[in-house]
Amino acid sequence: DAREMAAALARRGHDVRLFATAGAGAEPLDAIDEVVADPRAVLIYHFAFGWPPGIDVLRRARCRRVVRYHNVTPPEFFAPWSDEYERSCRAGRDEIATIATLNCDSYLCASPFNADDFLATGVARERIAVLAPFNRLDRLVETPAALPVLDERQSGATWLAVGRLAPNKAHLDLFEAFACYLDRCEADSRLLVVGSEDMRLERYNAALRERVHALRLESHIHWLRDVDESALKATYLSADALVSNFDGLQSGRA
Repeated sequence: DAREMAAALARRGHDVRLFATAGAGAEPLDAIDEVVADPRAVLIYHFAFGWPPGIDVLRRARCRRVVRYHNVTPPEFFAPWSDEYERSCRAGRDEIATIATLNCDSYLCASPFNADDFLATGVARERIAVLAPFNRLDRLVETPAALPVLDERQSGATWLAVGRLAPNKAHLDLFEAFACYLDRCEADSRLLVVGSEDMRLERYNAALRERVHALRLESHIHWLRDVDESALKATYLSADALVSNFDGLQSGRA
């Protein structure tokens, strides 16, 4: 979202710079001071988890300030799996109230649902807007599909799940649902799981492997961790059903 937003602003003639603690193509955070000291500049802070340096930048900025809110996942999703993620998400939920008190010029939320987080803190409605995440859909539409992926079609249905392997994406529930489908509907179906592993969630990754083994799904699940846009497009074209975020959708956060 940050990169595609930056590209869209650059196409409109704006001078855009990206800052982060790490990341290809981004400048180091300590280089941001000259920008936020310029009252003619606009700082867009992408907020998705607890990060004290971000609060510090917002506080000392003398330019216009926009908060881009991606939603902070409730820490309960990560409690059984990662102390680091649980702490980060808990800090992020606490920072919502802090950021609300900083009186930023605008709060751009990714959905009407998470806009309620800032409305609940007392931010004026006229300062809150909903802006769907920027994406690369046009590029995906124009990309030729990797046909070998399509050629691997089985006689049953193809389910597709796209998203990083994380507890709030509800893969454990997905595997249970898919096992029920195999048992009651089409036994020769497959599930394509497109998403990368996070080594900081090794307990969760191990639980995924154990659940697949317990449900005897090894021959039905295809793990696609590093796919380019051609292969990703092929998975969408070959799927009969796109399944996403059982628990996340139920709770409204993902």
